[in-house]
Amino acid sequence: MYFACFGRYRGLCLAVVTLLGIYTFACRNAFADTNLVNNGFWVIDGTDDTGSNPTNITLSVDGNPVSSFSELILSYNVGGSGVVAVCTIKGSGGIRLSLPPPGVFGGTFFTTGYQDCDEGLIPTMSIVELDIRVRKGKRGDAQLKGKISNFTSMEAKDFTMKFSPPDTDSTSVDVKYGLFATRDVCINQTNHALADDFHAVSMTANYLSPDVHENDQARYVRITSKTCFFYGCVVHKKSLCESLVNTNGFLIGVPRVLGNTTLLLVHTQPLPQNTPTLIVQFHQPSRGAVKPQGLVNESADPTEQNISLWGDWVTARTHYRDRQRIGRFRYTLSVVPPRVYSCDDTR
Repeated sequence: MYFACFGRYRGLCLAVVTLLGIYTFACRNAFADTNLVNNGFWVIDGTDDTGSNPTNITLSVDGNPVSSFSELILSYNVGGSGVVAVCTIKGSGGIRLSLPPPGVFGGTFFTTGYQDCDEGLIPTMSIVELDIRVRKGKRGDAQLKGKISNFTSMEAKDFTMKFSPPDTDSTSVDVKYGLFATRDVCINQTNHALADDFHAVSMTANYLSPDVHENDQARYVRITSKTCFFYGCVVHKKSLCESLVNTNGFLIGVPRVLGNTTLLLVHTQPLPQNTPTLIVQFHQPSRGAVKPQGLVNESADPTEQNISLWGDWVTARTHYRDRQRIGRFRYTLSVVPPRVYSCDDTR
């Protein structure tokens, strides 16, 4: 696999290449090597990640050790029509959500990554340990709790994913964790103005052309003006939509902080395949501390996710001491069917 990285985008391009290496374009069926949970609604299986650089997750169910797998497949009996795969979780860090048929798996979510002063881009955290607990009943949720780490500088021992029962038009998971330094950390803020230093959460997808893509637009709401008086503030906002292009470079020229809590990697039409729109809803850090940014790595390979969109934590400090708490992170990841969203400003 070869990628060309040019000029001032070289370091950023390497970021996307690293993320791409742990993604497999082909959708997986609801088949796995070993069944771990089956309560009539939730079915959770352990299997092998067939992509590059697989990483094992040490697993337990209700506190009882079971085995290690490099990938989990979560399926659910949506609407009583049968069990279908709605999520895959890779030890290497990728989280993919899908909708029941005719929807298919598309883009991928990744947890925290950052630009290290000495090591360059450390793109995401691996999922090291998970304990699976599923509540009984039709509306029972599935909770996976354990540890994530990038094996060099940061970890969270309270990483939690809580899956609500999927609907026919939405699949979501609430994610939360407290991140600590495992050594002295220096965050490179050279590209701070362009919001590329501390990626709270990222989304990746494929876009080669109008005829070959999984998603085709990035969307967020920005504050255009804010005037405050003694009795309060008047805030004006606009929704900004960036059409994806297959050209090397940043996706958003000069990003501003979010005007609401959501960042979307949109699929406007159910063509060329019915891949979903990806949504991140930020709770911690708050929207006022998050700027959206993205990177495009020009590609001719339809099996690669060459688009990366992330929420950058702009108030992250430059230095953290060993064992110092870095911050709390809490967000909701979800997918919804393709649709056209309103845009006040389109580029």
